[in-house]
Amino acid sequence: MAGWNLKEGICTKDNASDQEFWDAITHMFKNTHKTTTYKFCFLKCLLDCTEKNHIQNISFSILFQRFTEIYWDLIVQYDLCQVYKNSKFNKSKIEVIIERVYTIQGLNKKSSINELQQNIRLDMIKQIEKYCSQNVVGAFYDSTNGLFYSFSKVDKQITFSSHALDFINRFRGPIEEVNYFNWAKMIERINGNDTPQSFIIKMSKLGESSNLNFENTRKYNIEDILPWVFKEGK
Repeated sequence: MAGWNLKEGICTKDNASDQEFWDAITHMFKNTHKTTTYKFCFLKCLLDCTEKNHIQNISFSILFQRFTEIYWDLIVQYDLCQVYKNSKFNKSKIEVIIERVYTIQGLNKKSSINELQQNIRLDMIKQIEKYCSQNVVGAFYDSTNGLFYSFSKVDKQITFSSHALDFINRFRGPIEEVNYFNWAKMIERINGNDTPQSFIIKMSKLGESSNLNFENTRKYNIEDILPWVFKEGK
């Protein structure tokens, strides 16, 4: 069964090594199918929510509240498409939901999510959790070899292994940076020349890097930013 269609998943290895976690993340970035940018945003949510809570169990409602906040900025403030145009959908489900809300509410393109009335904001988050959790939770689990967490769509929560949570807490910065980098690459591939170059530099955190010239070329090389721990043993 495809990962996105799983109803639940059990962590495949409770005592995975740092190298196994790095390999799983790299596999997700480089070798797995992605039609939307959901996996990158979901990883960012995992990082943010574990930083705030430091607990192994995290509910879908907490994860997808953060998921919604991030995508609101990408879609409303930056007007960036999140799905490849040659896919069977012209827009991702999260774009459809968010655009419908800000259109009905008569908001402009620079509006903050906090400008929404609380009941409208919460209803939007519930809609996004309902649709997006059906795909991204299992897809991310499968793309990272089931090493990071167990999950249940019935209980609507994920449970990190203790080793995974420790790994995330120790390497949060490098994981976040390489996630931004690959996320920015996909956004630029989807949006082409409509992608603000300043956004790519900001998102990838590579604006001061002498290894990459964002103004004159759009050729990215993941090896330029991988921290030494990614390359260990390769």
